[in-house]
Amino acid sequence: MKILWVTPYFMYPLHFGRNIRSFKILENLNAVHDITLVSFTREQDKKYFDVMKTVARRFVPVDFEEQAKDSIGFYLDVLKNMFFSLPYVIEKYRSAAMRSVIDDLVKQEKFDLLVCDTLAPCINIESNTGVPKIVFQHNVESMIWQRMYKKTADPVKRLIFFLQYIKLEKYEKKTLQGYNSSFAVSNEDGEFFKKEYMVKDVRIIPTGVDTQYFHRSEEGPESETLIFVGSMNWLPNIDGMSFFIKEVLPLIKEKCPSVKLYIVGHAPKKELYNLAQAHKEIVVTGTVDDVREYMKKASVYIVPLRVGGGTRIKIYEAMSMGKAVVATSIGAEGLPVTHNENIIIADDKQQIADAVAELIKDPQLRERIGTQARNYVEANCGWDKIAKIFSDQCEAVVRQEKQQQ
Repeated sequence: MKILWVTPYFMYPLHFGRNIRSFKILENLNAVHDITLVSFTREQDKKYFDVMKTVARRFVPVDFEEQAKDSIGFYLDVLKNMFFSLPYVIEKYRSAAMRSVIDDLVKQEKFDLLVCDTLAPCINIESNTGVPKIVFQHNVESMIWQRMYKKTADPVKRLIFFLQYIKLEKYEKKTLQGYNSSFAVSNEDGEFFKKEYMVKDVRIIPTGVDTQYFHRSEEGPESETLIFVGSMNWLPNIDGMSFFIKEVLPLIKEKCPSVKLYIVGHAPKKELYNLAQAHKEIVVTGTVDDVREYMKKASVYIVPLRVGGGTRIKIYEAMSMGKAVVATSIGAEGLPVTHNENIIIADDKQQIADAVAELIKDPQLRERIGTQARNYVEANCGWDKIAKIFSDQCEAVVRQEKQQQ
């Protein structure tokens, strides 16, 4: 097939789950399909342009700059957006240049399918392109903002999150209804799109992992060592770690006084550093060259998220390395994992603390959970298998459109 893939996010380096998912699927699709990739790019992305040749026959960059988060310009844009009909997370991607590139490509070439990677670039795509269109939804976007609004105590942030949620819910529903199909990353997300948004054609793309890259280490973990991995400029990760440090970690220290926590991930905020400074047992690394070097040190891998959507690739990465994972229900949401078999699910602060402490003190339990976790992802979650599912579903959408013409 001839596929036009449009994304608002430059995919490399692979700091975010959505980037990993899209990059690995494209890497496999590019071997069998003719891919044209259109992506917003920033100045810092240009040194990685050659990498895009591994995931697409043709890469078309579109210059894009945005206000740095926490800058005065960013906060002014957010405040102004309160008077706009579209949410900030969509409006900021409106681009005449992107729209022109897509229009020209569609007119000049005969594509079989247009893939809109996440909801954001849909704002730059005409409603009638003459090409079957799908939206690849890595999350239910409005659900993230709804959960942030409900969890936030600050009245100003609460108002902003609420307005973003209301606007995004309306835009997301209308947009998905106008596309040929929506690709969801979990059965839960798929059911939401069908029931709440009344989307008729929804297809499920499971989450994958590179089981060769994330392999079990021959080195044993450090005693009483925890790890959290994730981009630390993403609100759900910030919220989850703030909750863990303030409310869960003190309970763990009562049973495991020598506990140590690594927080590993891209672009940690100042507020996280400030929070960690009061705890000598916490190490905030920022971006690292190889996350596995930190993961292999860990006795327990934690995912204490209270908000979010989609699925967490980081959990499969930990499982692939044979790690015992403790996650909240929201942290593990959408993944077909089994409590007390290949993961531990715990939600309130005492449950999380008890589960982590038990795993630290019981090496045999850690080994059982970790081994079963590794066996599961090795058998079911390779990116080649996931890309084949994605390819088959794309072809089914194209066939269905031809039959309806």
